[in-house]
Amino acid sequence: MKMPFDAKTAYEHVKNLSFPRATGSQGEKCAVEYISGLFKQLGLDIEIQNFVFSSLPSRLFLRLGLLLQGGILLTASGIFDKAPIVSVLLILLLSILLVKASRWGRFQERWYNIKQTGFSQNIIAKKKAEYADIVLIFLAHYDTKSQTMPIWLRFFLYCIGFFGSWLIGLAIVILTIVELHGVTNVGWLFVIHHLLLPFSVALAGVLLSLQFNFSGNKSPGALDNASGVGVLLELARSLNENPPEKVNLVFVATGAEEDGLVGAMRYMQKYSQDFDPKRSFFINYDGVGAEGKVTITTKYGIPPAIASRKLSKLAIKSASQKGIKISEGYVPIGAGFDQFPIAARGFEAVTISSRKFGSAILSVHSSYDCLENVCLEALQNAGSIGFELAKQIRCLRWQNGKTARGYKGK
Repeated sequence: MKMPFDAKTAYEHVKNLSFPRATGSQGEKCAVEYISGLFKQLGLDIEIQNFVFSSLPSRLFLRLGLLLQGGILLTASGIFDKAPIVSVLLILLLSILLVKASRWGRFQERWYNIKQTGFSQNIIAKKKAEYADIVLIFLAHYDTKSQTMPIWLRFFLYCIGFFGSWLIGLAIVILTIVELHGVTNVGWLFVIHHLLLPFSVALAGVLLSLQFNFSGNKSPGALDNASGVGVLLELARSLNENPPEKVNLVFVATGAEEDGLVGAMRYMQKYSQDFDPKRSFFINYDGVGAEGKVTITTKYGIPPAIASRKLSKLAIKSASQKGIKISEGYVPIGAGFDQFPIAARGFEAVTISSRKFGSAILSVHSSYDCLENVCLEALQNAGSIGFELAKQIRCLRWQNGKTARGYKGK
């Protein structure tokens, strides 16, 4: 007899899904058939949500944004001697843009409606319970992508560009304040002043280099994110056979995540009104197969947007009860999870992943993201946490407190 959650079964799903499956490819279609077929075998209520989207935000607007960032930095540094106040205003504008870019928002979603040439699908499976008073939604994206740059280099360059911009901005503000007070003969100020433009040029070069990071369809995506889908499918099986009382369960395999979290966004645009933020909780699985400590992401953006309060605490408690090592994670920039468009609507959402720095994580978005990167123990830990959360989730309906913060409205 199978365990409530069987990592070996999840591993078989990972094995069967470890092939390139970028949005719009034949591999994506094969993945949809495989996932929907498994859901049907379980006797769950199935829905295929078709959606269209624009590829401009991920393929063009991001590149234009990086060029704009570099242009503002060069302009602010170049005119500082003659117009320091204008430089400060430009830095203020850049700061606002950087903060907006690091957090999910309504304005951002509108970009995906411009010239909609992309097509993908969400595979949704439901299991309803009698007298249900709470909903638990599990998600995992099934698409993949490869990139020209290794993921560590891309993340490193983004961090240099982001935090370097803040550093230059801070230097400009400090120099302006000091000069307005008539202090000009301090040695270290002289050095900063004369390094301002060269440093800005170097930083603009870093931002320019990111223009040459192109996406392809060469990654088998075993870790990112066949591992997450494998856990999702095995959770559907185990919870279908061992359903929690009075808990409606939803399993969503999202498409086009690598194109800008589009599947999760389209899902929430269509169905968010069906959920009560106080009684609906979302668990996203992304890259859960690497060995090492489990990470549960609860915050993202700058300043940090809180995506979960109650759910994350329950997840950590459930993991501790199972003897599973777990830590909270924070994603300031450089990565995106399907939980972001969910949390932005005021729902509690967490992402469960593996974050041990090593060869497995470094293989993401490359042809080296193969099955050997996936660890049985990691799958078992991730699945066990989800299974226990489903059993204990009803305790959250009585707890008072705020839900995740985000924008409201239609």
